[in-house]
Amino acid sequence: MKIDKYLDKLNEQEGEQFIITLIQILVPLFLTIIILYFSVKKNSKLTEKITKITKRNYVVYEVPISEPNAFCFGGFGNHIFVTKGLLNLLNEDEILAVCLHEAGHITTFDVVQNLAVSLSSTWVAKAFIESSSKFLLKTDTPLLFSVKVIFAFILVVLLSASPIIILGKINEYRADKYSVKFGYGKHLASSLTKLQKYVDEEHVGENAFMKSIRKVSNFLDVHPSTKNRVDRLLKNVELYKAISKRNISGVKTIVSDTIGG
Repeated sequence: MKIDKYLDKLNEQEGEQFIITLIQILVPLFLTIIILYFSVKKNSKLTEKITKITKRNYVVYEVPISEPNAFCFGGFGNHIFVTKGLLNLLNEDEILAVCLHEAGHITTFDVVQNLAVSLSSTWVAKAFIESSSKFLLKTDTPLLFSVKVIFAFILVVLLSASPIIILGKINEYRADKYSVKFGYGKHLASSLTKLQKYVDEEHVGENAFMKSIRKVSNFLDVHPSTKNRVDRLLKNVELYKAISKRNISGVKTIVSDTIGG
C-alpha cells in the first residue's frame, strides 16, 4: 500500500530528520549569541555587584534595545544581558534582582533543559503523527475526516508545547527564588510590577481581537502570570525570613497558608 511505503520511508529518514531538527534549534541560538557579542558592551558596575553578591563570576552586558528585558543562555556561559530600556525603567536594586533571577537560570542550566525537552516533545509529537497516519488518512465522510484532523492537531500541539510550557513555568519560579535567597525578593516583585505596567500601557486601546490573541499568547508563555509570581515571591520572602530567624511556628504558618491557598 502507498501509506505503508510512505511510513517506511519516514522511518528510514528519522536519523536525518533528527539532525535537521537539532540544527534548526541550535543554529539560531548560536547565531543570536554571536550577534549579541558584537553589539553589546560590558556593564562593569553591575558585573562587580552581582559577583560580590553571589560570590560567582557573572558578567553583565548592556544591550542597546529600548524595550525593557533581560535574558541569559543558561548552561551556555555565565553571561547576563540587560537592555537599555530595563536600565531606564528600574532602580538599581530592582536591576540587581532581575540579574539574580537570570543567574538562577544559569546555575540550573535551564536553556539546556529547555532544548532537551523541546527536542523530546517534538519527537513524541512526530511519533504520534506517524502512528496515527493510517487512521487519519482512512477514507471517511468529509465531516468525520475534519473532526479527526482537528482532534489530531490539538493533540500534536499539546504533546509538543505542553512539556516546555510546564517546565518553563517551573524554572521561572525557581529562578525567582534565587533573588529571594540573596535578599532581593521584594525588589524583584516590584520590578515585575513595573514591567507589567509597561506592557499594559503598550497595549492600551487595542481591539478585542488583539486582546484575545494576547490572552492565548500569555497562556502559551513559559512565564507564569505576574500576579502569581509576585504573590509567590512575597510568600518566599517571608518564608526565608522566618527560616533565618529559626521561627518554626512562622515557617509552619506560611507553609500551611501556601498549601491551603
